[in-house]
Amino acid sequence: MRCFLRKREIGLLLILIIILCFTATSFCYQGTSDQELKEKTFTLRFRDLNEATLKIRPFISSQGSILIRPQLKQLVVTDFPYNLEKIGQVIRAFDLPPKRLTIAIHFIEASKVPQPGKVSLELEEVANRLSGVLNFNHYELVDRVLMKAVEGEHFRHQAGNRYFMSFYGEFIDDGPGVIKLRNFTLFKSELLPNGKYRYKKLFSSALNLINQQTIVVGASKSELSDRALLMVITAKVQR
Repeated sequence: MRCFLRKREIGLLLILIIILCFTATSFCYQGTSDQELKEKTFTLRFRDLNEATLKIRPFISSQGSILIRPQLKQLVVTDFPYNLEKIGQVIRAFDLPPKRLTIAIHFIEASKVPQPGKVSLELEEVANRLSGVLNFNHYELVDRVLMKAVEGEHFRHQAGNRYFMSFYGEFIDDGPGVIKLRNFTLFKSELLPNGKYRYKKLFSSALNLINQQTIVVGASKSELSDRALLMVITAKVQR
């Protein structure tokens, strides 16, 4: 009886070992498949290939590579399967139709004068908000503009024959949404000795605005200057 049980236990043990061996073999096979480099082609419909390349580069392994096909608007990526899956998710989230942006800007010349005049109703709210922050007591509206364009387009505007601005609008879908004014550059016209005018660059930067919120950007010769140009900027995405 004991001999019979021992043989039965040995038989069960052999079966268990065989099952474990098959299972281990399948795991090894699966692991080998995941560690092999694969190639996948991603075709972009809306976004720029170079920008997409910058987006996915952090997810490329040291053994991976990217081939750009400009004429076909394709990225051919070689990497491990789990990296390719993540890269696909990044591209799908990035390659979306460009959004339409609306950007409103008021150009205001602010100054400090002995006897300030009455502020117009249009500038009264701005003057009240800035009175405790900036050392100005007189505000004059130079120009106002409402610009509508597709994301990525070049925005340009000449304000009151005295100023000129230029920038590119982009939307970053992060939380409430951030609208980035890339290469925001402001110029001011100045009279040359020969009687002609030229534009002198005042500043150039990138501005980040929360969707549908307003910011005030100022430009002056120095912090102690008694004159400055203020730009009240509101940007929003048309859903």
